[in-house]
Amino acid sequence: MRQKAFYPLVFLAIHAAFGGQSIRVTGGNPSVTLPDKAPWTSIGASGQPMRWELRIHDFGQQWPIWGFNLGPVTLYNQNPATDWVTAFANADSDTTASLIISNCCQGRTDMLVRVQRDVVNSRWTLEVFDTSGGNYLSKVGQILTFGPPSWAGMSINPNPGESVAFVRWFSSVVPLGTPIPMVATGDLADWEFEGNLNDSSGHGLTMSGGAYSFVPTPNYPPVCNAGNAQSFRAGHPGTLDGTASSPLDGGNTLTFLWQLLAGPRVIWDRTPTPSPIIGRGGLAQLTISSQNTAQPAISGLTPGSYTFQLTVTDGSGHSSVCTVNDGAVKTDDNGLVITNNPAVDTLLGPMAQYGANSWPWFDNRHKADADVQIANMDPYYGAWWDIADAGTVTVTTNSEIVTGVGTKFTTTFCNGASDPTTPNGTLIVVWYPTGNPLVPGELGHRMESITSCQSDTQLTLYRDWAPDVAAGSGLNYADSSNYGTWAYNAAPANYYDNVAAFYALYYRSGIVDYLNAARKLADRFWECPEVDRGESYVVSDNVTHQNWPSR
Repeated sequence: MRQKAFYPLVFLAIHAAFGGQSIRVTGGNPSVTLPDKAPWTSIGASGQPMRWELRIHDFGQQWPIWGFNLGPVTLYNQNPATDWVTAFANADSDTTASLIISNCCQGRTDMLVRVQRDVVNSRWTLEVFDTSGGNYLSKVGQILTFGPPSWAGMSINPNPGESVAFVRWFSSVVPLGTPIPMVATGDLADWEFEGNLNDSSGHGLTMSGGAYSFVPTPNYPPVCNAGNAQSFRAGHPGTLDGTASSPLDGGNTLTFLWQLLAGPRVIWDRTPTPSPIIGRGGLAQLTISSQNTAQPAISGLTPGSYTFQLTVTDGSGHSSVCTVNDGAVKTDDNGLVITNNPAVDTLLGPMAQYGANSWPWFDNRHKADADVQIANMDPYYGAWWDIADAGTVTVTTNSEIVTGVGTKFTTTFCNGASDPTTPNGTLIVVWYPTGNPLVPGELGHRMESITSCQSDTQLTLYRDWAPDVAAGSGLNYADSSNYGTWAYNAAPANYYDNVAAFYALYYRSGIVDYLNAARKLADRFWECPEVDRGESYVVSDNVTHQNWPSR
């Protein structure tokens, strides 16, 4: 007994047909039945690989209940309530009846789909590529027993509920993850739906019947990809890489334009002999071999950070722009970074250039972890103390009373209408003027516990407002409800270690992203209420204030 084979649907960058048409079924089913003759009477032989590629779009909030019948394979939504997509292969038996992509399609409107019968590896596979790029998923179902070789009598047809731009049937397979081209011809069958139901493969599998119309196929600008961030050795050539860019207009034409947006500046030539660098006071001279190739060579790299912009234009005139931040570092012949900064060398020690380390896994993990932390810096390590609450407050030296104007103390810091005087555990952070003559308008952040709320405009602190920092009126304040996940836990409490790691990666790579991250995290650690630029350590009577910071 044959089992249902379920395969996941995958999302990746795809190409959209330019100026093309798609079929949309409105009633019945245009279809074709595989005839009882060669090659269909032996096409299912155990040695015959298969590949179907199709594009489905405008299917609503989730994959349609019946997506497409491909003869021996049916694409459908097994459970609309949970937004599942499944593929049922009725040609061969499979090890499982539940290879499913859950929550696959909501928010997506245009997909490329590939189903393959891989006889070499005895498996069925299903892939889906999303037009927005990324989110690629795939599942594999192992073939236990190959079914009958004849597929005569099987039906191929689109169904109501979606638009279909093309369906192509090939007698070969490709590796999982291979991009689906927008321009191709299936050798077993090919329906392009350009105003007709014809099979352009030459096998005569033209569809007929049903009620349908032809609708425009969506057109998209090209995918622009300026490559992964790279670290170059200063004084040596390098290569930019835009080969991951691709046209989405159904053609094969893509033109390139590379530009340097930012780079190290040459301030002054301090060598006894005039430097050959041109453009003193501006960007150091950098040579791009050809601005109009996918992989131009670059030379004249000096230590520092570079931002390159790539513009790609397809044959229909649509353009996309992207950038990449690269870096260049000065190294010795052993790949060790030369910083020319004794303080950095003392703090960070000897550093191998990124990409030149004899332990590549160290490079890989250093960058991967840094990138994760950068991505999560604002949502999880944000400066929550800088989010002002409504109104302003007045604090008085040696007094525990805080008064407010336009404030809601009973709900912000206490339990609201049902228990307005009891604290809910939220702390107050008052923004006080530091009076720093070097930084006019600088604000400190003093955080205090609360013992009670008398009203929406008066509360009592756990301790007096100490005289070590300024008191005053009309001060902004914040609450600790957005304290976040990073908030100075005793373990690991290594925020300054992380800052050093960001700085090290910057010096190793020259990539400005890590310099910016180091500065941002260092500033936040230094300005947070637990540290408050050192003011949280002690008060004027040398009594430790709030036992901060933990480490």
